[in-house]
Amino acid sequence: MAKMGDMGKVGRVGIKCMLYFWTMTLFALAIGLVVVNLYKPGTGMDDYAAKMQANQKEIAKVEDYAGKAKKMSTVDFLMNIVPTSVVDAFAKGEILQVLFFSILFGIGLANLGDKARNIVKIIDEFGRGLFKVVHYIMYFAPLGAFGAMAYVVASQGHEALLKLLYLMLGVYTTCIIFIFVVLAVVCKMAGFSLWRYLCYIKEEILLVLGTSSSEAALPRMMAKLENAGADKSVVGLCLPMGYSFNLDGTCIYLTMAAV
Repeated sequence: MAKMGDMGKVGRVGIKCMLYFWTMTLFALAIGLVVVNLYKPGTGMDDYAAKMQANQKEIAKVEDYAGKAKKMSTVDFLMNIVPTSVVDAFAKGEILQVLFFSILFGIGLANLGDKARNIVKIIDEFGRGLFKVVHYIMYFAPLGAFGAMAYVVASQGHEALLKLLYLMLGVYTTCIIFIFVVLAVVCKMAGFSLWRYLCYIKEEILLVLGTSSSEAALPRMMAKLENAGADKSVVGLCLPMGYSFNLDGTCIYLTMAAV
């Protein structure tokens, strides 16, 4: 935002992004609900759940975790976006609060113009350093994924793995439908090839599949989009916003897992 300088451009780009995010999210939710009701991945889970009733310790952990969630009104949600302090937002990992502060800080730097040039440069280099740290951490992510799956199979039995695989098969199938139907139309309207784009980011796709985390690919995606010719300031604004407001894969998974 600070590099854009023109707040009018920031507003126009931001509004277009949010309209696109909301539209794609609705499509993802709708497709997820349709597929899960046809595919029915939860068939047979009632019998498995009955067998798990004996494991009261694990059930207590889930109930305790679920108890931390509370119903929020629209006002509560909006108020929760505003951080009590900058440090608190970063310490608790509240993404929306961090994003809110970042937007305000970016607007402030943009209005300062050339006076903030050195600060913008420092923040840019600091961000590149953090991205490099994430890049190193991702080398160990497959080990963590292996450990988590090994624990589930060892503690819950192979039935848990089979049910999970059945669910994930449905999720990935739905994601493929979303990509090659909905996103293909979007790419056609934007005037570029979906297939060429997927080939261009194939390494990032494999990284996301291996780590089950799209955040791991954020630094590489930003660099690749900039190398492909996308405006650096637009990439810096839209891509992080998309990671907070346009989680289509997560929407598909949540609809199928909830049903």
